[in-house]
Amino acid sequence: MAGVLLLVGVCAPPGVWEYDAAWAARHPTDHDAIARAVAPDIFSPPPLGVPLGGPAFNASFANPCWHEEGTRKLRCLPAFYLIGGFQCAVHDLGRRIALSADAVTPANMFHAFWSSGAGFGGDWGRFVRLMDKAVPRIQRQPRSALAFIANPAMLAFTWAEHARVHDSFARTVGACWKRCRKELQPSEVAELCKDKKYKLDHCLRLAYEQDPASAVGPAGVEFTLPQLMRRAHGANVKLVALLRNPA
Repeated sequence: MAGVLLLVGVCAPPGVWEYDAAWAARHPTDHDAIARAVAPDIFSPPPLGVPLGGPAFNASFANPCWHEEGTRKLRCLPAFYLIGGFQCAVHDLGRRIALSADAVTPANMFHAFWSSGAGFGGDWGRFVRLMDKAVPRIQRQPRSALAFIANPAMLAFTWAEHARVHDSFARTVGACWKRCRKELQPSEVAELCKDKKYKLDHCLRLAYEQDPASAVGPAGVEFTLPQLMRRAHGANVKLVALLRNPA
């Protein structure tokens, strides 16, 4: 395969793009600020939070590892991610790689932190602690042991949706939809909420305007999940993608 083309579809209520252009004209783009806003759990204070660009990784380890502030406990991230479309044998290859003497797996080798929202994938602290199972092996084999995660969803549909970047959006839409359904908003809005189209447009617009990532452009286009990964993982995020010709 000579190249890979990733098409990302974005939906928004009418008028949102005009709002976005007006916002962008008044505000400089600050991707670091957006990263902090969309993932406060990742860029929280130590011990588990990390600075933008990733922690100061210890070059003695083949994995991206660092010593936790205060406790000096060794923390590590995956050395690489095995990703792919569904039905591309990601799980099978992951299990085969795990049989290698140098392969180390976390508590859940198929964890979906990056390819899902916090409601399913958990927060950054949970992800870092998930890697604790791999740390003893990494300490014994600092230059050869490689921890990894195999997750087909990272290159299937959830990677394109950038769910981790838009947790705020999803929460706002969900809460608004429930308020509309239960008619807990002001009476004139509650009446409008009986119209399903109004309810959808109203909740999407509200969520879009409050979504930190949307402040710099159409959701999932100007600020994306790979950019968030780079800020948490450092510049050398290793992704091994499995693709196949359509059946």
